[in-house]
Amino acid sequence: QQSIQFLDNFFPETTINTMSYTIYLKEDADLNLLKTAINKIIQMHDSLRIQIISYNNKVYQRITPYKKFDIPVNDFSNYEDDNKFTAFQKQWGKKSISLYDSELFEFILFRKSNSQVGFFLRMHHIIHDGWTIGILVNNILRIYDKLKGRLPHIQVTAPSYLNFVKKDFNYQYSSRFIIDKKYWLEEYKDISKQSTINTPHGYTGGISNRITRTINKPLAIQIRKYITQNKLSPFPFVISCLFIYFKKLSDEKNIVIGTGVLNRSGTLDKLTSGIFVKGIPVKITFNDD
Repeated sequence: QQSIQFLDNFFPETTINTMSYTIYLKEDADLNLLKTAINKIIQMHDSLRIQIISYNNKVYQRITPYKKFDIPVNDFSNYEDDNKFTAFQKQWGKKSISLYDSELFEFILFRKSNSQVGFFLRMHHIIHDGWTIGILVNNILRIYDKLKGRLPHIQVTAPSYLNFVKKDFNYQYSSRFIIDKKYWLEEYKDISKQSTINTPHGYTGGISNRITRTINKPLAIQIRKYITQNKLSPFPFVISCLFIYFKKLSDEKNIVIGTGVLNRSGTLDKLTSGIFVKGIPVKITFNDD
């Protein structure tokens, strides 16, 4: 959370920490029941009700009491094509969420056609990670199904984010923390140079875009075969390619790349919404070959 806050202060009034999602329901859902399900989720998951406040030059977070949200509905079903929907989706995704003294999420329901509805969800990164989105969406749909009478006996679990906060606080004062700190300081004491890529256009102020390259089918088959034979998942394969790329750029013997880890150690953590993910350095030492 502190690193996210730092990034937010470094790139103020940008969407660098604002994540926007579009969730489709391929049915003519009852929007009033969907509103009820979303409000139930806001009530159950206290991480959604976190607010960041600044007081006497110090930053705090608090969990605010639940209040019912009047979730707006945008109807695009009267338009012949998707242009209006796509334009709204893009514009809405460009809006940032203020970090301080405000709600850190926003829902908007939409009807795209008589057979498709859904909702837009925008959240600040300081209260969620990728795993959280799966938890929230699954729980919204499960509660909706329960309200609809399709899953009347289903139980939806939403442990408090405070459990993780307390566990993380206790870890910082444990003997394990001292051992871990010693390991990381020792492991990376000789790393002095950063592995970076020079951007051709210089400083961008946090604005970025995504370039997608599709791998041709023969190469994709070859990669899948290699991954299966070596009992890998795609991620270590991709990050290994990235290490080799940096090696060719810098000719450094030790290459370090920062990457995210899930940081959810048990069933309770995996049922809890909130920001758990952490960045860790991964080091590869290349031999002379």
